[in-house]
Amino acid sequence: MTTQEHAGRFILKVTGLALGTLLAAAAPLALINTAHAAGPAMCLDVGHGRTNGEPAKIWQCATAGHPNQTFVIDRGAIKVAETVGTHREMCLDVGHARANGERAKIWQCATAGHPNQTFVIDRGAIKVAETVGTHREMCLDVGHRRANGEPAKIWQCATAGHPNQTFVIDRGAIKVADTLA
Repeated sequence: MTTQEHAGRFILKVTGLALGTLLAAAAPLALINTAHAAGPAMCLDVGHGRTNGEPAKIWQCATAGHPNQTFVIDRGAIKVAETVGTHREMCLDVGHARANGERAKIWQCATAGHPNQTFVIDRGAIKVAETVGTHREMCLDVGHRRANGEPAKIWQCATAGHPNQTFVIDRGAIKVADTLA
């Protein structure tokens, strides 16, 4: 694990470590908004399929280690943990467009550093790496509803700690911060 300064921000680079390990080493990266929505904790979820284009969404957090909700960060890529080390690793992917509302999905991992699959965690926000330091940084966003199946997408980054764009990484799960007690 190393840090690198880029455009006044520190970028954490993690290679081959589960996100749960990252939490213990880098707890300040995730902010917890104490005003949380009533209801269950919500997690990033990629469903049961492991095919290109399978949508990313939020879903009530399952038990720790659930395969639809467990991820690994490897050189900025957010990988579906159960696919790591297989012939078909799957990564969170935001496509080529950098427009508000572009849906996040999983896609077979491309070469390290591929712009559709490389992210930076900055104070709980998950940012598309190639947009960091530009006038239009793009963040993973889950919208304002906290219901099973709500799509994950990218949206222009709001202020730090915005509830639609703030996550906590816990034992490999990417949790929507404002749903945590």
